[in-house]
This record gives sequence, C-alpha cells and structure tokens, in this order.
Amino acid sequence: MKFSEFLSGGGEMGTVIRSHDWSLTSIGPIDTWPQSLLTTLSIVLNSNFPMFLFWGENHICFYNDAYRPSLGNQGKHPSAIGKSAEQVWPEIWDKIKPQIDEVMNGGKASWSEDQLLPIYRNGKLEDVYWTYSYSPVKIESGKVGGVFVTCTETTQKVQNFQKLEENENRLRFAIDAAELATWDYNPLTDKFRGNERLKEWFGLPPYSDIELTTAINSIAEKDQPRVVSAIQKAMDYNTGGTYDIEYSIVHPATKEERIVRAKGKAWFNDEKIAYSFNGTIQDISQQFTAREKVENSENRLNLLIEESPVRIIFLTGRDMRIELANDIVLKSWNKDKSVIGMTLKEVLPEMESQPFFEMLDKVYTTGESLAMKATPVKYSTNGELTQYYYDFWYKPMLNAEGEVFGILSTAVDVTEKIVAQQRIEQSQRKLQSVVESAPFPIGVYVGLEMKIQLANQSIMDIWGKGNDVVGKFYSDILPELENQNVFDQLREVYSTGNPFHTKNTKIVLVKNGKRKSFYFNYSLTPLFDADGKVYGVMNTAADVTELNLAKQKLEKNEQNLKNVILQAPVAMCIFRGADYTVEIANDLMLQFWGSTADKIIGKPIFEGLPEVQNQGFEDLLNRVFTTGETHKSFAIPVKLPRDKVVETVYIDFVYEAFRDDTGAISGVMAVVIDVTEQVLNRKEIEEAQEKARLAIESADLGPYEVDMLTGKIVTSERFNEIWGVTGEVTREKLIAFIHPDDLTARENAHASSLITGNLDYETRIIQGDGSEHWVKIKGTVLFDDKHKPIALLGVIQDITEQKRFAEELTRQVAERTLQLQRSNDDLLQFAHVASHDLKEPIRKIKIFTNMIENDYAAILPERGMTYLGKVQNATDRMFSMVEGVLAYSTINSAERPIETVDLDETFEHIETDLEIIMSQKQAVIKREPLPKIEGASVLLYQLFYNLINNALKFAKADELPVIEISASVIEKGRFKFLKIRVADNGIGLDPDYSHKIFDAFTRLNTKDKYEGTGLGLALCKKIVERHHGTISAEGEMDKGATFIIELPLKQSQQII
Repeated sequence: MKFSEFLSGGGEMGTVIRSHDWSLTSIGPIDTWPQSLLTTLSIVLNSNFPMFLFWGENHICFYNDAYRPSLGNQGKHPSAIGKSAEQVWPEIWDKIKPQIDEVMNGGKASWSEDQLLPIYRNGKLEDVYWTYSYSPVKIESGKVGGVFVTCTETTQKVQNFQKLEENENRLRFAIDAAELATWDYNPLTDKFRGNERLKEWFGLPPYSDIELTTAINSIAEKDQPRVVSAIQKAMDYNTGGTYDIEYSIVHPATKEERIVRAKGKAWFNDEKIAYSFNGTIQDISQQFTAREKVENSENRLNLLIEESPVRIIFLTGRDMRIELANDIVLKSWNKDKSVIGMTLKEVLPEMESQPFFEMLDKVYTTGESLAMKATPVKYSTNGELTQYYYDFWYKPMLNAEGEVFGILSTAVDVTEKIVAQQRIEQSQRKLQSVVESAPFPIGVYVGLEMKIQLANQSIMDIWGKGNDVVGKFYSDILPELENQNVFDQLREVYSTGNPFHTKNTKIVLVKNGKRKSFYFNYSLTPLFDADGKVYGVMNTAADVTELNLAKQKLEKNEQNLKNVILQAPVAMCIFRGADYTVEIANDLMLQFWGSTADKIIGKPIFEGLPEVQNQGFEDLLNRVFTTGETHKSFAIPVKLPRDKVVETVYIDFVYEAFRDDTGAISGVMAVVIDVTEQVLNRKEIEEAQEKARLAIESADLGPYEVDMLTGKIVTSERFNEIWGVTGEVTREKLIAFIHPDDLTARENAHASSLITGNLDYETRIIQGDGSEHWVKIKGTVLFDDKHKPIALLGVIQDITEQKRFAEELTRQVAERTLQLQRSNDDLLQFAHVASHDLKEPIRKIKIFTNMIENDYAAILPERGMTYLGKVQNATDRMFSMVEGVLAYSTINSAERPIETVDLDETFEHIETDLEIIMSQKQAVIKREPLPKIEGASVLLYQLFYNLINNALKFAKADELPVIEISASVIEKGRFKFLKIRVADNGIGLDPDYSHKIFDAFTRLNTKDKYEGTGLGLALCKKIVERHHGTISAEGEMDKGATFIIELPLKQSQQII
C-alpha cells in the first residue's frame, strides 16, 4: 500500500504510529491520510534530529525517536501520540497555542531560542529550555495543514550560562570585598576604562572610555616616567606582558594622595601585538607608610611589615589545598609562596584545635556560604600562639556541573577594631577617645606616686600582668624598672610638663619569674587638668623587640654569609657587579668549575672560566641583574674543564639577585647542582623502554588491548596464533577457547584486576584441533580520574613447555624434599638426644671443678688456678651451647595455639626479666606503644627476649646502651603486617655479614670478649618463619645495629 512505504522504519515511534488506532482520532485511519501528511511523517520518522508535528485543526501530535528522550519517563510518552496538543501540553498550552495559530494562519515559520517551557516528565514538572522552529506544512489544496517542529533541548546550556553569570558575580564580589580597583586598556584603540573605585581614586570622569594619558595625569609627576616605562615594558612580547609596580596617585580635585600597587598583564595576538592590558590596583598607603617608617628608623632594614584589611585565599578540594593566597595572607602566616599547593592543615597546624577546618568542611559539603564577624584566630608566631580577629566570608565555588570544587575565603583584619572596643569597655570615659584611636599599648598613671588609672590589654601583656594592676602603684607593679631610668623619666615629665620620647630602648622586665630583655619605642606624655596643671602621665609604647633582634640577626647574617656559603652542601657562589666578579665560591663550586680559588676568586667569571662563554649564561645573568627576577633551569648541558679536558655535564641551577642593605641589586647568587648522573640515567631509561618494546617482539609475546568502555579488543598476529583464534576477536570468542575448569580462575583474576590494576593468571586453551596449550596472561588496567576502568593493556605467552618442565621439576623437588625432611628430622632428633645426653657429663665436670676450686685452691699453684678457670669457662660455654642446641632442635617439635598477644605486655615482662643486667649497664629502652598481634606468646617472648638480650650483650663499653623499639602497619598484597624495628647503639655489625648472622653457630665476635653460642639469632629466625614472617638486620661497625621483623597481624591458622 502507498502509506506503508512512507511509514516504514522509524524505530520505536514508527512502530507506535503504525500500531495506533487512528480511526478514533479526528484525522481518521492511516489509509485516508493525505500525501502531505505521509511525506512529512516520513521525514520526521527517518531523521536523527528531534522533530515534532502538529496536524489538523486539533493539532494531533506526532514525534520521532530523537525527540523521545526529551519526554523523560513516567510522563507523556507514549500516550501523546494521536492526542491533541491541548491535551498533551496543558502546562504550556497558553504559550505555544499562539505560536501554532500564527503559523497555521499566516503560513510563516517562527524561531525561538532558549525558551523556558516547563513539561511534565519523570513523574514531575520540570523546567526545560528549548530552541525550536515552527514551520508550516501545506496540504494538497495549498493551505496550511499542520505545523512542523524542529527542536533541541538547551536546558544544560542555559543552566551553564546561568552558573557562569553567578561565578562572574562572585568574582566581582571578591574584587569588591578586596577593595581593589580594576582597569582594562585597549592598546589598539588607546581606550582606557576602570571600575568605579578606580575612577574615584584617579578622579576620572564617569563615562566609560577615556584615553590612557588622562589616567596617567592623575599619577604623581615623579612617578609618571616610571609608570609609562613599566607599561611600555609590559607591551613588549618578550617580557611576558607582566606588570607590577607601586606608585602614587593624586586626586585632581581633592589633592588627596594615595600609594597604590598595580598588577596586571598584557595579552598578545598571533602577531605578538598587545591587544589588551588589564589588571588590578590596591591601595597600599598604610603599608607603604609603615614600611617607610620602619626602614628609616631601623637603618633601612630589609624587613617589610605589610598589613592590609583584606585577605584572599582560594582553597580547592575537600582537603583544602591552597591554590591561591595573596601576599597579605602569606605575610600574616609568616610563609612564602612555597606553601602554594600544600593543604591548609599542613601550613597552619595550630588551627587544628580551632573550628575553622570544620566550618570549611561544612561549606564544602553543603555548598552554602558562611559569614562570620569578629572571629578570633590564633596563629603561631615564633612558637607562640598569637590571637587576631577577622571578619570572614567563606564562599563555595561551583564547577559547570554545580559541584563544589573549592572555597573562596575573604577576610578583613579587624583586630585593631576589636582590641579598641575592648579597651573602650575597660577604660574610663574621659580617655575613651584616646584609647579608641591608639593602635598601640597605652597606660595612664596619676599623681606623683604614679597610681595606675588605666592600662589596656596590650600594655598589660607587655608587663606580663593581669587586670588587677589598675589602682596599684606603677613602682609596685614593676619594681624591676628601678635603676633603668624609667621612674626618673616619669617624675621629670610630671614635674616639668615636658613630654619624653625614646626609641629602641632596652628594658628588662620580669615575666613568669624570669628577667627578660625587650626593646621599646615609648612616649611619656603629661596630662593636664582644666587648670592646666599636670595630674598624670600617659604612657604609649610599641614593642620593637623583634625588629631590634632582627637587626642584630641581620648584622650577624652578613658576617656569617661567607661561612654559610663555604659550608653549604651544594655548590654556591656570589658574583658582584655588572662584570660578575667571583666574590666567594665554596669548594663544591670550585670543584664543579674544575678550577681553584687562586685562579678564579676576584676575577670576572667569564675571564676566570672562559670555557663557559657563549653558552647563554651571559644573557641569563644580565636579565637577573637588571630585572631582579630569579631564574631557574633544570638539566641544562654545560661544557666545563675536567682534568684538562672539556666535558659536557648537566646541571640544575638558580640565579637570584643579591641586594645590598638599600635594596639595590649588587650582584647575583648562584646555586648549582650537578645532575649529570640523573640525566644520563633518564636517557638510559628511555633507551631501556625502547629495548623493552623490542624485547616483547623477541620474547615471542602476544600483545593485546581491550577498550573497557566499548568492549572492543585489538590483538596482534602473535596473540591470535597463540590463542588459535581467527577473524574478528570478541570476548565471547576468546572465552570459548578456555578450558572449563579454568573459567573461575579467569573471572577471579579479571575481577581482582579492577581493584589492584594488575592482571596475572594462567589458563589452558583448547584449540580447534583439540590440542591443549598453557597460556600466561599479564596486563595492566588503566583508570580515569574517577577510578573507572577505561582500558586493559596486556600480553600473553605460550608456556606449555615451561609447564611441562615445571611439572616434572615439581615431582623431582617433592621427592627430594621428602628425603631432606627425613634427614632433617633425623638430624634434629640426633641433636636433641646428643644435647640431652651431654648435659649430665658437663654438669659433673662443672661440679668437680668447683669442688677442686673450693677444696684445693690453697695448695694449687697460680698457673693451676688459671688452668682451672679456663676449664670452668669452657664448661660454662659448652653448657650454654648444649642448652642452645636443645632449644633450637625443639623449637618446631610442638604445635602452639594461636592467641592474641599484647606486645606491650610482652616487652614489659622482658624488661622485668632483664632488670638486673639493665641496671648494671644503665640501659635505657625507648618504646613506642605497640599493637596486639596474633601468634604464640611463648615463642614471641623468646624472639624479642633474644633480641633485647643481644643488644645488651653487644653494648659498647664506653657508652650507655640505648635500645629503641618502634612499629608500623604495612600492607603486603591483601594482608597487613606489623613491621617492628629493634635498634641499638652497640658495636654494630659488618653489613657484608648481615645475612649470615641468622645461620646456626655463626659468630662475628670473639667468644672471649662476648659470650654466646651462635644460636640466638638462628632461633629468632625460626620463630619468625614459623609465624610466616621475615627478619633482617642492618647496621655499620661501631654505629649500632637494627633488626627489622615483619609479622602478619592475623594468622591464617589456629595452630602453628
């Protein structure tokens, strides 16, 4: 039939349309449909683009498979087919009906982009955004018979755009919170624009675009040339476009001057021409003024104290890793840029006991911002916690999927404000205005006897006193100031009415019962009453102890600089002046240069070491010397003299500008590390990788690769040959060749590889001719960043011959093992019997020699007594050896039940049993808390008793024994082991014999000096192996020995 050709195919919706009873609808059965409807439906059903059709006066609904997903589940599909648009779309009928009518009546197509049209799907009403077009479909009469709809859902696009706008708003807020001015300059049009704060500072007109010269005119005249030069430099492509400068601006109307720091960057097109130059400006007037005062008062010390009301930190991940921290933050932490990339806990461990980590985690988890006012924070300064106050704002940062990936932290230092408030609360009303504005310690003393009327917290902290000082006499509170001129100065100010000021004055105070020196800048100002008479003295002060100590340290550092460089563990030197004269170089640097001090010190480097000329170092030194920017290079080849021959070596080096006390660059400091060996090793690795590739081919291996997302398998010719497979390779085809008994092992190996990332198993392959082959499969699973497996790379090897050889070898080994076991049992039995039978005659020898010594000592000559002593010593050693052999031979004779052993209790018992010898030797055992472990308690006691006893036995004669015991849990495959280290400071051992000391009867020391049988460590080894563990030793002669024992935390058997 005619209509069947047009409605054929079409996937699911084609089937739905063909099976629908259309006689119940207004358009009637399919065989009555007009050709225009059939043609349009053919286009709709066979298109992969989402399409919809409204037909007839009732707007009967049709749609294709591509449109079907937009309806979701538990919604309109498939009931929408055959119904009118008003029935299907009641929730948006008021919006789409006018558009349908317009097309039906006017015959013109329409276009709508990113329109919100909520629809009911997935069991609920969802906000959905669409971009769609309504087009007329004309029937045979020429009239419009329906509306053809092409559409695409743009919900995700719109949501992403909304998130982008939200992130931009957050950025604007962050910039505003940081009180930054922003600018954007177009070099091509010479148009300059800035935000409202910049216009306010510069006194610029309110309209958006101005010329750059207009903005430059607001810069202080003395700074204009420097700023213009910096801008021109930034516009140079070779400089990288960076811009960072401090200068003053003068408001043209108010003449208000402020000092700012401008940071920005120029952006270049493919022709290396700057097309945009933008950045931020920060008001640093307060910091600059404070820095200037410190530099002037402290002999231009290079200690810049910078304070700012705003701190900005950007943290990423749940572990709060520092992605960005501005200079103000780093200075408040007393850190540098090296903390970037570290976690907040690593940088500020003192905050563990404060609530901020929990607050940050809550913001990260909930995605809700958190604002806090006047929050106390304690930072560690010089090992002591110092409290500050901040207004915090934690703002979660969202990615495109709406997930939190970081937190923007903005904080304003309100410490002075809070402290001022506290002082206001504590002070009296008549001095409130003075205390409120004082950012420094202040005290007020009245009367000639100087009674303390007011003392703020800062000055009480300096005194090391509490709040009870108010009302007491100054001399009673600080009696240690007697003979330090302070009391005389107070009396002089009180009697004359003349203020007194002093700087960097040393004052000794008593804190916590100890006298301690401080340095202060302080003032004593007379207070006058209404009659103009002095009634008291106001004391203001600033603790400059740290600055004075820093100055002293700086002077010492300058004196010790040469020693630091000469003793540095890496090659270091300093080049002075523009000709880079070698001022100082340590031995490692001279050795690196292949020269001597008399040949190079005091000479320009390129004169004293001409071999390094024209290797690019001149330009690098010039750049560092002129710009002050540090240069770092890694694995750079350089030609240097070596034994009168010029050789190529590889180096990591750093050039850093060296400044004098004025901050001017006077030279360059160089640090060099010879990495020739590492570079050559890396090249060897690269060569080895190439050899590995060739080895796969030569080792008769069959490589293959599996795409774990699609299941596609790519194999080599050798793989197909080994497996016996031909044609297209699929998972099912490969499994069909595997021996049925090996299928479980295969499934287990593949399941384990998804956890460990490693695939390793062996299986039998039944090839088409019925022959059976053994194949070894090894591979590596690759994962994406969400640990989802994406690929498997592997090789197979035909190990049929190896298997046959191994089976024969296993049979022979089993026979030989049985023979050896029988021999070993016989030897142990013999040793047991012999040791047991030898004890009695040795005991009699001991008894009779003691009787001779007791009964005949008086008549025996001196030489006879000496011989008798040697017999007794030999008897004692023989008895100890027999006991050791007996213990060694019986260690495996009886099974021991597994129990939970408390190692702390075990070591306590050992220390008690060895109490006498430990007391004699004044030995110290340092032991960390140890966990519980499964094993035989008697054997574990014997193991650690022997090790501790050994450490005491082999202690140095001139040094008190110290034994350190530590433990950690490690993983070996799927099992957890306890790694125990028993370290001593005794005579040590020769590393070449560290593996032999566990053999029976092995002794590394003379028996006359150190007693022993040579069986103690052999017994330890047997005990450890019986517990399925390992024991090893390491050490050096005269530097102590360390025994490492690894034991399973859990035993797999109930009896060992």
